[in-house]
Amino acid sequence: MGPTAGLLPPLLLALAGATRGGAFTVRAEPQVAVVPFGGSVAVTCSYSGCSDPNTTLGLETSLTKNATEASGSWQKFVLVNVSEWNPRPAICHATCGTERSTETATILVYRVPESLELEPVSPAAVGESCNLTCRVAEAAPLANLTVTLRRGGETLRTQNFGAAAGSTSVVVRHPLTLEPEDHGQDVTCCFNLSLAPHLSFSNCSAVPIELTGIEPPSYVLLALLLTLLFVAVLGGAGFIYAAHYHAEKCGIYHLLRWQNKDKS
Repeated sequence: MGPTAGLLPPLLLALAGATRGGAFTVRAEPQVAVVPFGGSVAVTCSYSGCSDPNTTLGLETSLTKNATEASGSWQKFVLVNVSEWNPRPAICHATCGTERSTETATILVYRVPESLELEPVSPAAVGESCNLTCRVAEAAPLANLTVTLRRGGETLRTQNFGAAAGSTSVVVRHPLTLEPEDHGQDVTCCFNLSLAPHLSFSNCSAVPIELTGIEPPSYVLLALLLTLLFVAVLGGAGFIYAAHYHAEKCGIYHLLRWQNKDKS
C-alpha cells in the first residue's frame, strides 16, 4: 500500500463535501398540509447542501399529484381531488450522488359540518323538564370537533368526541329544568372544528325559551297600574275642562241673547 492510501478516504469525503456544499438536507413545506375533503393542496419539496447538477427531487404519495412550478433546488407538487380521509404522509425525497435524504408532510383532511340544527324548545311550565337537542351533520376529523350548549351566558354542556373514520354526524342532548328567569332566554348550540394552529371553523344556532302560565314580574304590573292611573287622571281632567268650557260658553251665549232682547 502506497504512502497516500491512508489519505484517500478523507480526500474523498472532502471532495464530496465540496460537491454538496455542507449537510445535504431535504425540506417539505408545509409540514402539515391542511385540505378539505375533495380539494387540492400544494406541497413544495426542496433540498440544500448539494451542487450536483444531477440531483433528483420528487414527492412520494398515494394521492394524485401534479408537478407544477420548479426552479433549481425546489419543486412544487399539487395534490388534487384529495379523497382519502387518512392518507399516508407525503414524502419529499432527493438524491445527491449516492446519498438520499427525505422529509415527510402530514396530510390533514377535514370537512366543515354541512349543517347545524337546534331543535325548538316546546312551551312548558316552570318546573317542567325538557331535552335540548342539537344535531351537527358530517364533520371531520371528529376528534377535532367540540359542541357546546348554552342558556343565555351559562354553559350547560360541552361535548368532545373520539376519533372516527371519515366524516360523522353527531347528536348532543342535555336535560333542562325550566325556571321563571328562563322565559325569553335563548338556548344556543355552537360547534367548533379546530385544526389549530392552522384553521378553525365555528357556527351557532339559537332558539328562545317560552314558558306557559308564568305571571309577569311585579314591576311590570306596577308599571301597568301607573299607566292606567295616568290615563284615567288625564281623561278626567280633560272631561272637567271640556264641561267647564262648554258651560262658560253657554252662559255667555244666553247673556248676550238676554241683553239683545232687553234692548228691543
